[in-house]
Amino acid sequence: CTGRDNNDRKLRVEVKKAVADCTKKNREGHPEYRLLVDSITNRLRLVVGDMHWSQLENLMEHYRKKYARAGTTRSSDSVHKFVAV
Repeated sequence: CTGRDNNDRKLRVEVKKAVADCTKKNREGHPEYRLLVDSITNRLRLVVGDMHWSQLENLMEHYRKKYARAGTTRSSDSVHKFVAV
C-alpha cells in the first residue's frame, strides 16, 4: 500500500462522511441543508481542497448526466452512487 493509496482511502472516507452528514441534516430539516446538492457541493469542496476540486466536479457532472438519462429522480442518488465508486 503506497502513501498515495492510503491518502486516497482517507479522502474517500472523508467524502463519504461529508455526504452522509449533509444528507442526514437535510432529512432532519436543517434550513441551511435544504438545498442538498448545494450543501454537499460546498462541503466536498472543503474536504477535497482546490487541488482535487476540478477533478471531482468533472466526475460529479458525469454521474449527474448518467443518472439523469437513467431517470433517477432524487438529486442525492447520483452523489451517493458517485461516492460509492
